[in-house]
Amino acid sequence: MSTYTSFTTVVQNDYGYDLEGIIVDSDGVAVDLTGCTLKLIIYEEGTTVPKVEKTAEVVAPATEGKWKYTVQLGDFNVGDKTYKVEIEIHRTTPEATVTAYDGTIHVRAEAPETT
Repeated sequence: MSTYTSFTTVVQNDYGYDLEGIIVDSDGVAVDLTGCTLKLIIYEEGTTVPKVEKTAEVVAPATEGKWKYTVQLGDFNVGDKTYKVEIEIHRTTPEATVTAYDGTIHVRAEAPETT
Protein backbone atom coordinates (compact mmCIF):
# COMPACT_ATOMS: atom_id res chain seq x y z
CA MET A 1 0.00 0.00 0.00
CA SER A 2 1.32 3.43 -0.82
CA THR A 3 0.19 7.02 -0.84
CA TYR A 4 0.74 9.81 -3.32
CA THR A 5 1.14 13.30 -1.95
CA SER A 6 1.19 16.89 -3.12
CA PHE A 7 4.31 17.87 -1.18
CA THR A 8 8.02 17.15 -1.09
CA THR A 9 9.58 20.33 0.32
CA VAL A 10 8.24 22.59 3.07
CA VAL A 11 9.71 25.69 4.72
CA GLN A 12 10.95 25.68 8.31
CA ASN A 13 8.48 27.26 10.79
CA ASP A 14 5.67 27.68 8.23
CA TYR A 15 2.32 26.31 9.43
CA GLY A 16 -1.40 26.48 8.75
CA TYR A 17 -1.21 24.77 5.35
CA ASP A 18 -2.37 21.26 4.51
CA LEU A 19 -0.31 18.21 3.66
CA GLU A 20 -2.50 16.07 1.41
CA GLY A 21 -2.34 12.67 -0.19
CA ILE A 22 -4.20 9.76 -1.73
CA ILE A 23 -3.76 6.24 -0.41
CA VAL A 24 -3.77 3.61 -3.15
CA ASP A 25 -3.33 -0.15 -3.24
CA SER A 26 -0.64 -2.01 -5.19
CA ASP A 27 -2.77 -1.72 -8.37
CA GLY A 28 -2.99 2.07 -8.03
CA VAL A 29 -6.65 1.97 -6.97
CA ALA A 30 -7.75 4.38 -4.22
CA VAL A 31 -8.27 2.68 -0.83
CA ASP A 32 -11.75 3.18 0.63
CA LEU A 33 -11.18 4.96 3.96
CA THR A 34 -14.82 4.78 5.11
CA GLY A 35 -14.84 4.23 8.88
CA CYS A 36 -11.05 4.53 9.16
CA THR A 37 -8.94 6.69 11.45
CA LEU A 38 -5.57 7.91 10.24
CA LYS A 39 -2.35 8.75 12.03
CA LEU A 40 0.35 10.81 10.31
CA ILE A 41 3.85 9.78 11.39
CA ILE A 42 6.84 11.88 10.33
CA TYR A 43 10.27 10.78 11.53
CA GLU A 44 13.96 11.14 10.86
CA GLU A 45 15.42 7.93 9.47
CA GLY A 46 17.36 6.01 12.11
CA THR A 47 15.43 7.48 15.06
CA THR A 48 12.83 5.81 17.23
CA VAL A 49 10.88 8.93 18.29
CA PRO A 50 8.66 10.57 15.62
CA LYS A 51 8.99 14.29 14.88
CA VAL A 52 5.20 14.41 14.28
CA GLU A 53 2.64 11.79 15.28
CA LYS A 54 -0.84 13.24 14.94
CA THR A 55 -4.29 12.44 13.59
CA ALA A 56 -4.81 13.03 9.87
CA GLU A 57 -8.26 13.68 8.43
CA VAL A 58 -10.08 11.53 5.88
CA VAL A 59 -11.32 13.83 3.09
CA ALA A 60 -14.86 13.18 1.83
CA PRO A 61 -15.80 11.16 -0.03
CA ALA A 62 -13.78 8.54 1.87
CA THR A 63 -14.04 6.15 -1.10
CA GLU A 64 -11.45 8.27 -2.96
CA GLY A 65 -8.69 7.49 -0.43
CA LYS A 66 -7.83 11.16 0.20
CA TRP A 67 -6.38 12.47 3.45
CA LYS A 68 -5.06 15.75 4.82
CA TYR A 69 -3.25 17.15 7.82
CA THR A 70 -3.00 20.83 8.72
CA VAL A 71 0.58 21.63 9.75
CA GLN A 72 0.79 23.08 13.26
CA LEU A 73 3.28 25.53 14.77
CA GLY A 74 6.38 23.57 15.78
CA ASP A 75 5.85 20.60 13.42
CA PHE A 76 8.74 21.66 11.17
CA ASN A 77 10.84 23.91 13.39
CA VAL A 78 14.21 22.50 12.28
CA GLY A 79 15.49 23.34 8.80
CA ASP A 80 17.73 21.40 6.43
CA LYS A 81 16.27 18.06 7.51
CA THR A 82 14.69 15.25 5.54
CA TYR A 83 11.98 13.14 7.16
CA LYS A 84 10.19 9.90 6.27
CA VAL A 85 6.39 10.02 6.11
CA GLU A 86 3.87 7.27 6.90
CA ILE A 87 0.10 7.14 7.29
CA GLU A 88 -1.15 4.50 9.73
CA ILE A 89 -4.68 3.38 8.82
CA HIS A 90 -6.88 1.84 11.48
CA ARG A 91 -10.08 0.14 10.35
CA THR A 92 -12.60 -1.24 12.87
CA THR A 93 -14.58 -3.54 10.54
CA PRO A 94 -12.87 -5.81 9.77
CA GLU A 95 -10.35 -4.78 12.42
CA ALA A 96 -6.95 -4.04 10.95
CA THR A 97 -4.11 -1.56 11.18
CA VAL A 98 -1.87 -1.09 8.15
CA THR A 99 0.75 1.46 7.25
CA ALA A 100 0.93 3.27 3.93
CA TYR A 101 4.47 4.41 3.19
CA ASP A 102 4.82 7.60 1.24
CA GLY A 103 8.37 8.78 1.03
CA THR A 104 10.00 11.93 2.28
CA ILE A 105 9.50 15.58 3.18
CA HIS A 106 12.44 17.96 3.10
CA VAL A 107 12.29 20.93 5.47
CA ARG A 108 14.11 23.86 3.88
CA ALA A 109 15.63 26.42 6.21
CA GLU A 110 13.65 29.64 6.35
CA ALA A 111 15.21 32.75 4.85
CA PRO A 112 17.07 34.98 7.30
CA GLU A 113 15.14 37.95 8.68
CA THR A 114 16.10 41.33 7.21
CA THR A 115 15.48 44.75 8.66
